[in-house]
Amino acid sequence: MKHILIASLACLALTPVSAQKKVAIKKNASKAAHRSALPAGNNYIERKNMNLSVNPGDDFYEYANGNWLASNPVPASETRWGSFNILNDYTQNTVKGIIESAARSSGKKGSSEQLVGDFYASGMDETAINAKGINAVTPILNKINAINNTKDLVDYLAYGQKTGLGGIFGIYVGPDDKNVTRNILNAFQGGLGLPDRDYYFKDDERSKKIQEGYKTYITNLMKLSKINTPNAANTIYEMEKELATASMNRVEMRDPYKLYNKMTLQELSTKTNDFDWVGFLNKMGIKGQNEMIVAQPDFMKKAVDFINSKSIADWKTYLQFHLVSDMSPFMSKEFEDTRFDFYGKILRGAKEQKPRWKRVSGIVDGGVGMEIGKIYVKKYFTPEAKKRMLELVNNLQAVYSERIQKLDWMSNATKPKALDKLNSFIKKIGYPDQWRNYNGLVISRDNYIQNILNSNEYDYNYMISKLN
Repeated sequence: MKHILIASLACLALTPVSAQKKVAIKKNASKAAHRSALPAGNNYIERKNMNLSVNPGDDFYEYANGNWLASNPVPASETRWGSFNILNDYTQNTVKGIIESAARSSGKKGSSEQLVGDFYASGMDETAINAKGINAVTPILNKINAINNTKDLVDYLAYGQKTGLGGIFGIYVGPDDKNVTRNILNAFQGGLGLPDRDYYFKDDERSKKIQEGYKTYITNLMKLSKINTPNAANTIYEMEKELATASMNRVEMRDPYKLYNKMTLQELSTKTNDFDWVGFLNKMGIKGQNEMIVAQPDFMKKAVDFINSKSIADWKTYLQFHLVSDMSPFMSKEFEDTRFDFYGKILRGAKEQKPRWKRVSGIVDGGVGMEIGKIYVKKYFTPEAKKRMLELVNNLQAVYSERIQKLDWMSNATKPKALDKLNSFIKKIGYPDQWRNYNGLVISRDNYIQNILNSNEYDYNYMISKLN
C-alpha cells in the first residue's frame, strides 16, 4: 500500500564546496536554515502539508509531504491514495446522488433515468443476487458443458468475444497506428488469470505466495460452484503458464513497433496452422474484413495450438473457472468474497472491499455512462456554461493565432503550418454535441448479470460499427 506524491519543491542550486568544508558541516545543523529558506508569503506551496521538523536532506519526501500523509491515511478499501483519488471520490459521491435518484424514479422505458436507475437497482438488490448463487450463471455454464468438439469450442470462444466473457485472446476495433483515419481489427494476447506472464515464472517469496494463493482460489471457487473436477487448479494453472510462455512481457509491450504486425487474414491463417479466421470473425458478426493488426503473432500461434491440442475436458474446466471468476463480483456474497480474498487482499493488498454502492455505480458507469452524463450535465453543467467555456477557448485560440503571426523566431514558411496545427484542435467542452444513444439496449431491475451481458454485447456491436 502506498501514497502518491502530492507535493514537490524546486531543486536547489548548489555551490560546490571543498572536501574540508564538507567534513565540517554537521548533519542536523541546518534545520533552522531550511525553515527560513521557505518564504513565509509563498502562495505556491502548501506549508501546512509539509513536515518542517524534518531536514530535507535527510528525507525530502517526508519533508515535502509529511503532514499531508499523516492526516490522509490510505483507506482500508484502497491500495493507493492521493489528491486525484480524493477528487475521484468526491465525483463518485456526486454521481451517487444522481444514480440513486434515478433508481427511485420510474422513468420511461429506454430513457436515461430508466437505464441508469434499473441497472443500479439490479446491482443493489443483494437479497435477489444472494438467492441466485451459482444459478446466476447456470445458462452460460450449460453452454460450456455442451461443448463436445473443436467446432463447439470455437463457437463458444466467439460468443465470449461478443459478450465480454473473453477467452485466450482479445479482438477489438481500434485505429491503425500508421493510418489513424481508419479503424481496423486488432488482436491481443490474453487468457491469464494473473496480471501478466512474469507472475508465473518469478520465484521470490511474494511471487510464490501469489502463485499458491491463486491455486487455492481456483480450488475454492470450483468447490463453491459445485464443479467437481479432479486437479482443476493444476490443470488451469498449467494451461495458463503454458500460454504465458508465448506471451510478451511488459517491457516488450512498451515497443509500439513490436506490437504493430499488420497481416492479411490469409497470412495469419498460414501462421496459425490454417485456422479459419474468416469463419471465426463471421461467428463474431464481423464480415468483409481482410486484414488485422496482430500485437503478438507468436501468442496467436500458441492460442490456436491450444484450440487444436488441448482436450475438450481440460477446456471445459478452464472455461468454467474463468466464467465464474469473471462473474464473481456480480454474484452472491460468497463468490464475491472468495474473489476479493485473492485479487483484493493477496494480490493488491486491500484490507476490505469498497462499499457496494461504489462497486455497482462503477459497473453502471461502464455500461451506460453516457446516460449518467446526460443527467449529470442537466444538473451541473448547463448549455450556457458550455457556451461560456467554448468562448473562452476560442479566445485563447485567437490570441495564439495572433502571437504566432508576430513571432520573430519562427520562419515565414513555418508559421502557416503552426496555424494549421492550431486550427486542427478538436474542442471537447464538458459533453458531446451529439450524445451516444442506447436504443435497443434492454436493462431490467431483476437480473444484474444479464444486464451486464446485454451491456457488453451492446458495446461490442457499437465497437464493430466503427470498423473502417
